[in-house]
Amino acid sequence: GLGREAETATLARSIAVSSPVPLVLDADALTPEVVKAVRQPCVLTPHAGELARIGGSDAVPAQAVLVAKGPATRIVHGGIAYESFSGGPVLARGGSGDLLAGLIGGLLAQTPSDPLSAACRGVLWQGLAADRLARARGQTAVRISELLDHLSAPVAALGETTVGPSASS
Repeated sequence: GLGREAETATLARSIAVSSPVPLVLDADALTPEVVKAVRQPCVLTPHAGELARIGGSDAVPAQAVLVAKGPATRIVHGGIAYESFSGGPVLARGGSGDLLAGLIGGLLAQTPSDPLSAACRGVLWQGLAADRLARARGQTAVRISELLDHLSAPVAALGETTVGPSASS
């Protein structure tokens, strides 16, 4: 992770203020100071403890998409919430949030004008890959890196699918 040194916090705030592109904030970057400093659209990916650290869902800026990780991952933006129940216990281990942040970041780089869709697709792809891994190897004795072997099927099946409000337009 980033760590919590003063220099790192200053750098993270500086990036949040000056970034010309949307950001994904996860783990140690989820501090009240960094979240308040964000000016561009962004995706925040906290688990329950990180969400509490930034001040709860009320502290999430209007331009942010919130991906609240948990047994049911909740994606919230503009007063609308989506939930994903896929993934289960496979995702309840270290590294799953890093993989999710990377997926969302890659999707956000491809569609910077649609952070909600990037967040929804990343959550869905990861959850479906975890479900496939659980069917293949069980839910207990697996490593998060094994998700990569099961990611291609959801990506191929759902690749450019639009998720969220624009899906019905």
